[in-house]
Amino acid sequence: MCQPDISFIISVDDACLQLNSGYLDTVISHFKQTGLSHEFVVTACCLNQDSRRLLDFHQKNTPFFSVIELGQQRDCGYKIKRGCLESNGNILILLDLKEGILPEQIQKTYSTFFENNAEILFGSRKIKQENEPVDMPAAGLRHKLYYFLIRKYISNNVQDPLCSFKMLKRKAAEAVFPRIYLEDAGFDLEILYLAEKMGYLIVFAPVPSKQINPHNLKLNVCLRIFQILNWHCIPVNTQESNMSRDEFKSMYELENHHWWFVSLRGLVVDLVKSISRSFPTILDVGSGTGGNMTALSKIGKTHGIEISRDAIELCKERGLENIVMSPVEAMQYPEESFDVVTCINVLEHVYDPVKALREIKRVLHKDGKAIIVVPAFRMLWSQHDEALCHFRKFEKRFFLQDIEEAGLKVERVGYFFFSSFFALAPVRITKKLFSSNTKLETDTESLPPKTVNRFLIFVFRLEAWLTQRIKLPFGSSLYAVLTK
Repeated sequence: MCQPDISFIISVDDACLQLNSGYLDTVISHFKQTGLSHEFVVTACCLNQDSRRLLDFHQKNTPFFSVIELGQQRDCGYKIKRGCLESNGNILILLDLKEGILPEQIQKTYSTFFENNAEILFGSRKIKQENEPVDMPAAGLRHKLYYFLIRKYISNNVQDPLCSFKMLKRKAAEAVFPRIYLEDAGFDLEILYLAEKMGYLIVFAPVPSKQINPHNLKLNVCLRIFQILNWHCIPVNTQESNMSRDEFKSMYELENHHWWFVSLRGLVVDLVKSISRSFPTILDVGSGTGGNMTALSKIGKTHGIEISRDAIELCKERGLENIVMSPVEAMQYPEESFDVVTCINVLEHVYDPVKALREIKRVLHKDGKAIIVVPAFRMLWSQHDEALCHFRKFEKRFFLQDIEEAGLKVERVGYFFFSSFFALAPVRITKKLFSSNTKLETDTESLPPKTVNRFLIFVFRLEAWLTQRIKLPFGSSLYAVLTK
């Protein structure tokens, strides 16, 4: 099958599936007759045997029907995001079985989507259709407060934030979903806020569905609005998908001297020495301009992959030859090729971290180990991250969940750059919230005074030594040592 016209993304649990299996059958039957190529991607967590049998039946009897069953309990927002990341369609339709939107209405809305040349469509039960009154339950004080906050801070155009039905063009989905943090209440608002901020054309369309009682609205949904504003308050870098040549050139010139690069490289080398046999085969994923790969080449037979041609050219200027152009999600190496895989500040750049981790697992020897480093704490998101084309920062809990979902095991996990956290956090948060400067620039674009630089290298050398012995409570980087 070529790329399908439509991917239906459906998040289910046992109760939802049992109560609405007839509706799912109706949707499948209707779209078989439309001539639109389509796939169904169903995501679920920890299903019982009855639910598995029902989905197994559809997999056997419905073409292009896939099921993603997560090994751990995750909220609805994450299940939808996971389905979107693994779908293939040109148009993604997010469908909630509980809302029971008629298949004919879905197809009509699909036509509206194209007629308006929209990039994202939000369904609304509050918009009148022709000759059809809108019957929404009366909203209480909590619901009115919710609407007031949404219209003031998220979008003045929002019609029905409690309706789950959406359509997205693939390009918009690939830009928005990797940046989404919320997995529970507020997930829909984060999509809307980011989409408007990134300049996508959004339309709202009527979708008559089963009513959902607004009085069930919880107060924490209102609090999510302020979290969204905090996480996404700086301009989004929509101009570049990868780091620019200038950023790579700056990295090339600084990474042998700047305290941040030198300190992190020291930690990685120490970890490799502590976990591997003498002179292992090493794969450095996302080698950048080659600073880490050069250091690793002194303790093992090292290969590297990098997605940027500019970065590879700079690696070769260092005399590195064992480096190839390849995305981490689709490496050309055979299974179990390496004793050690290092992935240093790469997962924040990739569309789907779980897919990248699965590929790392594939090329890792059965007794091998992977070392992963990622930026920590989404509250520290700043212009630095946008300038470097990051999609995300990682919270420890979600980082560990992604690792587990990829089928890897955690041998050790901890924080690094603890000592600088006390200075970095207030500066980044203050700059993000109060600075009028919208220029996207990195924090490591220049070398500090020589004395300061040397002192910081010394401080973090001690910290790297400490991380081998104790767990630091927090830091601006998260690291993990993983096994198969």
